[in-house]
Amino acid sequence: MIGKKITGFHCHTYGNITGDAIPILNSLVKRTNYKDDPREILSGVTNSDGNVVGLMLHGALDENPELVKNIIKFLDGNDKELSQIKNANKILSKKIKSEIGIETGSNVKEAVNGTSKRSSEPKMIMIASTGSDSGKTFLTTGLVGALRKKGYNVGVIKIGPDIRDIVPSLYLNKQKMEKFSSIQIGGLGWKDLSNVLESVKSKNYDLVIIEGVMSIFTGMLNEKVPFSSAESLLPQTFLF
Repeated sequence: MIGKKITGFHCHTYGNITGDAIPILNSLVKRTNYKDDPREILSGVTNSDGNVVGLMLHGALDENPELVKNIIKFLDGNDKELSQIKNANKILSKKIKSEIGIETGSNVKEAVNGTSKRSSEPKMIMIASTGSDSGKTFLTTGLVGALRKKGYNVGVIKIGPDIRDIVPSLYLNKQKMEKFSSIQIGGLGWKDLSNVLESVKSKNYDLVIIEGVMSIFTGMLNEKVPFSSAESLLPQTFLF
């Protein structure tokens, strides 16, 4: 697959990969460090034998079936063995997701009553504040962990582009970053609210917690484009 393009999510735009490993994959990124700075970044390397690969790209195997087939072919595998691998992964994934965090001894309870009757549009709560550095990420992470422990299927989303804030919640929740994980505000971010709401319907969440940005009213009333957390979500959510 030399020269072919694959898709995925590149979240590492800080620092450099160093050493003697052979480069095999570059990412074409549009923005880095909150700036419009399109460039090509090394995101995949291999050892000299080509049998150990490291990638900065997330979701590559999920989004590119041809890549999976190529790997199986390289390993002289067949469809039956691929099916066995997938089944083994399902068992492992279920075991991993049964615990909050890693090696904490804190397990997720059985699904709470009523979760089998989830609405196609889950309830959404936004964590907001009077300014930055006030504890929104801390509270969001704690709520996600506590609800997940009780058996709720909880989604977490960030207003604006700084999706690093929800990484602790994803860690506790054993969930991956999604294409709808960032709500646009003032032209920054990934998807507008209507697309985010449409995307979460398929995830069967009991509740979605949205972490705000800066002060809830920062940039309020900048004409038509939402520039504040309040404008971004009203009247779709309750504000706290």
